[in-house]
Amino acid sequence: MNMNFMRRYDEAIAVLNEMRAKEPYNGLMLSTLRTSYHLTGDYPKAIEVWKDSYIKDSTAYLVLDEGYKKGGYQFALERLGELMVKRSETEFVTPWRIGTIYTRAANKKNPFNGWKKLYIAHDQICLLSQQI
Repeated sequence: MNMNFMRRYDEAIAVLNEMRAKEPYNGLMLSTLRTSYHLTGDYPKAIEVWKDSYIKDSTAYLVLDEGYKKGGYQFALERLGELMVKRSETEFVTPWRIGTIYTRAANKKNPFNGWKKLYIAHDQICLLSQQI
């Protein structure tokens, strides 16, 4: 959503919440909304949107909920990242997803080298960023 790129977060949040009222579990909308809340530092609302994003994944939902209660926003996202890394050993989890989760968690020491894996896998998002 262009409003986030233009740092018009309050406007983005308003529009996204209107969309959410009509389609509460739209993945693209939830992703953009949690980004908007993250960028404004409204972590309590961001974590609620993260949890809604994983409403059909009870394990991830619980990891987020319990992680937030135990250690806050960044801790919850680190636990989610760890879950996704573990899952990636037996099923496909896009490295972009894992890298994004760890980026939002502000984890600079993360052992998962997601961005390198994105590049090696020829992930379209990574390839586009190389052209910018």
